[in-house]
Amino acid sequence: MTKNFRKAYYSSLGVQVVEVKPSLENALQGDVLDLERLNKLCLWVRIPHFYRQIVWKLLLGVVPLEKETWTFVDEQRVAQFEALKAAALVVHRTRGPSTADLTANTMCQMLAIHLDAGWADPAHMSEALENMLPVAQVLLEICDTSEVDAYWIFEFFVRTYNPGVEVVSRGREQIRIHIETASLKTLLKAHSPTLAAHVQTLRVDLDVACGSWFRTCFANVLPSHSLEGIWDILIGGAPLILTYLGLSLLLASRRKLEGARTAADFLSVIANIGRFVDVDAVASTAIDLWEKPVLDSMTKETRRLLGYA
Repeated sequence: MTKNFRKAYYSSLGVQVVEVKPSLENALQGDVLDLERLNKLCLWVRIPHFYRQIVWKLLLGVVPLEKETWTFVDEQRVAQFEALKAAALVVHRTRGPSTADLTANTMCQMLAIHLDAGWADPAHMSEALENMLPVAQVLLEICDTSEVDAYWIFEFFVRTYNPGVEVVSRGREQIRIHIETASLKTLLKAHSPTLAAHVQTLRVDLDVACGSWFRTCFANVLPSHSLEGIWDILIGGAPLILTYLGLSLLLASRRKLEGARTAADFLSVIANIGRFVDVDAVASTAIDLWEKPVLDSMTKETRRLLGYA
């Protein structure tokens, strides 16, 4: 359903999709690119790996939509990247030349310096690093052709989605996580009342159990190849995909979770949940679950035109 529905729905928005590659190539042509069109592509088609870096850079604001500025902006980004990397290696006394391969840890240190964050001092970095490192590692793997792109997409991703970095106050961060987990609880009641009741019986706090998922945008649970499509949708403008990913994880491990006899047992399963599930199937199911309400909200006429009457 997913592939055909995406093509049909995207066509209903005014863009005829025959193949993903030609559609992306067309969207990337012209002197000034159409942000809305790129958003729709991220939401409704699978972005090929070759195009993902440039699409994410455009949607996150790493580079402007005006193509005539790209050369200048790229030069500035490279210069900033090299300066930040050198500074991170000096400040944190990392051994090795500045030409050494970029690591996730160095990316986090670079970000701390550039944002002048309160956790730039190593003594205050532990919690932030715990959340940031998996995000940085995933982006290093996805952006495997350019360390510069990997860093800048990482920084703008963090600045946009704030996965665990104290750019805002701790109180606002806790509120955000509570809203995410409350939404997850609502979805769980709708899709698995039995599991939802078990969570309530054990008095499991989903803020505690699943909060780290949302702080890392699930980079601490799923590998990069499973997250690519999820983050396409996230960056395309649909953050609710993360809640459906959380739901998919809970549903995929339902038997083990329902077998937990105490809250501690439940949290133990959650802590190791990536070992109990088919991560690619979980990501695919999350996308299907996210898409279904969109289809259900359509009029009968629209559904008929799309072939789902």
